[in-house]
Amino acid sequence: MPTKAKKKTQKQGKEAFQLRLWDGRIGRWLTTDPYRQYHSPYVGMGNDPINGIDPDGGFWEEFGNWLAGKGWNTNGALAFQSNGGVLGDWVGDKFTGYHKGFGDGSNGEIIIAVFRAKNDFKGNTSIYIWNKTHSKDVGHTAIKIDDYIFGFYPTDQDNNGVYDMQDLTNSPGELHIDSSNEFRKNYSNQSVNFWDLNIKKSQAQDLVSNLINIKNNPPKYSLSGMHCTSVADKCLNDSGIKIRDNPFFPVRNSTILGDAPKMFAIRINSFTNKNLIKNHGVFIVK
Repeated sequence: MPTKAKKKTQKQGKEAFQLRLWDGRIGRWLTTDPYRQYHSPYVGMGNDPINGIDPDGGFWEEFGNWLAGKGWNTNGALAFQSNGGVLGDWVGDKFTGYHKGFGDGSNGEIIIAVFRAKNDFKGNTSIYIWNKTHSKDVGHTAIKIDDYIFGFYPTDQDNNGVYDMQDLTNSPGELHIDSSNEFRKNYSNQSVNFWDLNIKKSQAQDLVSNLINIKNNPPKYSLSGMHCTSVADKCLNDSGIKIRDNPFFPVRNSTILGDAPKMFAIRINSFTNKNLIKNHGVFIVK
């Protein structure tokens, strides 16, 4: 498992996101919402952390509405509007809004918000497999869809900043969803293999739905059961994306420490349906 930038602060149990501090024990932000999305500036994920995402402490967005094609008309945008925010104009593939009800001056401070536009969902999908950095590195597999990287991780149960053997063999699993900027920050200078997939947009949408289902109902993390590679493999397979010939390939039950990502890469490279893989290579995260 590659080293990921530590989000835990020195105050045990607190997590520092890009815009503010989160306390998972009480399910509340510890600093005020810079965008005033809800009437209480400390509400966490609109009191609905299961059905959406707030990647940086700014706006909560509902995945279901986004996937269903409702464009900017998500619960996050509507809550912003009901609390005094004003929905704005299209800018590229985003819909903007601004809040003018507070701040300095007689006209109030203008705060810009950005909501993802479902109609511009492209479904560009890649498989990422990390190259190991040392002998005890167990490797990592993730899936990239458009600007987001989905990866399944164990829980750092003792909050020591690393995943030890207890975490890797039996701990609550967590699906992390990183933006491209978070990915570059968290994995800077690490070597990653990639396979760009030639799939239908509908398959990419199914893949997002299956990954979000893992996020909402995470299994236990175990190197001999459900781990980063087996979760990626399962979600791809359940979305009709067959990237291996042998359905009994032992990715999900690999018991040799860290061999699953390597074996998965070998299987992808030997896959006979070359039309599914449109590009392959290695890059250094910058």
